Amino acid sequence: MINKARQSRGWISLPVVLLIIMLSALLLQQNALFQDHKAWHAVSALNQDSDIWQEAYSTLNRISSSEGGGENCQGFCRPSKGDWQQGSVEGQRIWLQRQRLTEMSIERWCATFDKMRIKCWWREDSGAERSMWLTAP
Repeated sequence: MINKARQSRGWISLPVVLLIIMLSALLLQQNALFQDHKAWHAVSALNQDSDIWQEAYSTLNRISSSEGGGENCQGFCRPSKGDWQQGSVEGQRIWLQRQRLTEMSIERWCATFDKMRIKCWWREDSGAERSMWLTAP
């Protein structure tokens, strides 16, 4: 009787082990598909985000600049010091700021949707251009 119990345990556990292996393989395949789907959405969101900032840049090109800097700003002046103009990009409210920093021979263009995360472009008179993300305190 003891021998029969030992023999049946092996036969019962083998199908269970195979079932676990098959389920694990299916879960790994599903996870790989989910990761591919997630990566596609991330790339899509980046492209859409890029389009929005390109539209903000075009909008900044159409507004006039104000004089920035001054006594309170030596070197870099935070965008919060200047005047913000409200606009709309793809149906979303956006704040825009275009300042001329004469003493630095630079024009700074900034855009933000929430006044916390700000994208700025520095356009030098020489034609060079840089962009950077800023966060407001």
